[in-house]
Amino acid sequence: MVVSGGANSYITLAQAISEYKTQFSRKQRFHVALVLASSFVQLKNTPWIAETLRKTDIEFPHNAASQETTLQHDHLFVARGFESLASRPQLTGVDTKAINALGVVLLELCFGEPIERVPWRVRVEGETSDRVATNDLMAAMVWLRNVNSEAGLDYFDAVEWCLLGCTRLDLKAPWRQEMLRHVVEPLQRSYSYLFERHRSI
Repeated sequence: MVVSGGANSYITLAQAISEYKTQFSRKQRFHVALVLASSFVQLKNTPWIAETLRKTDIEFPHNAASQETTLQHDHLFVARGFESLASRPQLTGVDTKAINALGVVLLELCFGEPIERVPWRVRVEGETSDRVATNDLMAAMVWLRNVNSEAGLDYFDAVEWCLLGCTRLDLKAPWRQEMLRHVVEPLQRSYSYLFERHRSI
């Protein structure tokens, strides 16, 4: 993942999931899930990911000269303005809300659907950001039940840790090592099993 302070012609991850589904294959989505989790471990509590990593913060460049938008899923950017970088404090410790939010994004990448469209997502007009996060998390808990049949146990374990497992960590726990073990490594195994070992089939 690359961090970017500028803005050219990009498509956000939110748009890729909701508007460009036919150009965002399952293999690409699972690769992005792995890159996001790995980047979260590296960049969380820095100005680039001081708070929550939102799907509107992740951008893909595309070929503006082409007649059709071509997602370059191998080139992800975290979009941050330089003013916001300077103003955000560098935090320490485990941030369960941010990890919960990442779990929601991993679910969206698993199924190729935004959480706003799942039928059990409670919709309240004029939701505050805290209420949005709470309602997303409640819907994610229901959605989690379908992950094993869609993506396998490793992907399920990674999402489950983001939604539930991280909340059991001590505030001073070495969360990066725990997340590497419980999220990044399972996602790597999931991707390897689904797409690398089966290339010859």
